[in-house]
Amino acid sequence: MMLSMIVATAPAFALEEPELPGPSDSLPEDIEPPPLRQNLVPDDSTLEPRSPAAIEEDLERARKRAASADRLFLAGIIAKVEAEQRVLRVVQLEATLAQARLEEARKAAAEKGKAESEIANIAEAARIATERCHHAEIEAALRNLQRQKKLLALGSARKSDVNRAEQKLAELQRPTN
Repeated sequence: MMLSMIVATAPAFALEEPELPGPSDSLPEDIEPPPLRQNLVPDDSTLEPRSPAAIEEDLERARKRAASADRLFLAGIIAKVEAEQRVLRVVQLEATLAQARLEEARKAAAEKGKAESEIANIAEAARIATERCHHAEIEAALRNLQRQKKLLALGSARKSDVNRAEQKLAELQRPTN
């Protein structure tokens, strides 16, 4: 008796069920999740020139993040790669700040006639900061290449990852003229 009641009511439920959209309906084929905020690292070359004050604020934040990186790495909260990236970001921002100060000094010199020796000192500081940044980027690329080779030997990486790391290192070691 119970079985016949279930069978008798089954067609009634099927009639009330809404139709699912078909593949031809106006739904996108691929639904991608929104990008994570930490994956949206701005490329400094695409940004408008920023004031040295704004760069100094970013630098101060980056220094605080880098200072906590070792502690967070030892606690297992972040990876060694993230800790290294935080330190590299400080060096990159220092170079960006030095370049921004140099541009500001050159503009001020054109307007007010600042002393050439002052501009030369700022230019030398910018050159040193840029060299430090370039050297730090080469070291980071070398560490990444070594890391990728170890991961490949362990079977956790692909040969393409090693090739990409080698290309990045070669690009950074290429003389710029």
